[in-house]
Amino acid sequence: MHAWPSSQYLTQPVRAYQDHFRSLNIPSDDELEGRYKATFIGPAFLRYIAPKLLPLGGLKGWYGKAFSQETRAINLLDQKGRLIERVPMERAITQSKFDLRNALVLTYGPEAPLPLRALRDEFRWLDQKTLLGITIVDLPILRRIVLPFLLRREE
Repeated sequence: MHAWPSSQYLTQPVRAYQDHFRSLNIPSDDELEGRYKATFIGPAFLRYIAPKLLPLGGLKGWYGKAFSQETRAINLLDQKGRLIERVPMERAITQSKFDLRNALVLTYGPEAPLPLRALRDEFRWLDQKTLLGITIVDLPILRRIVLPFLLRREE
């Protein structure tokens, strides 16, 4: 596994994260349980715009994700300093749409707000506590858009 990144890692071009994602290991379900805090990464424009887009899909105050022993994940929202769970996701180890190798894949079901149903999050381990995630807009013309982020497990 790779070491937790330096602050320089957080501001790389998107292509650098795509290349790095290809080299990482797949998390197994028994390694995931817990709460994870999100960090937006990438070029400055992406780190600026990503948090502003999340409220459009009902994720205002998005904090990260939680994984249980079940086959689901759920988004965590920071609401006035209190974390609440909203908008569950289905979880599976399956083929990545990004590089066709297996990855941990989270998708939204039909009960999720419409914009979120087009998103697909794929993860691989960056280190023992950190997942490198890429969000793919799973629509024919937009599949080439890859938005990187980190999820760091909280103690």
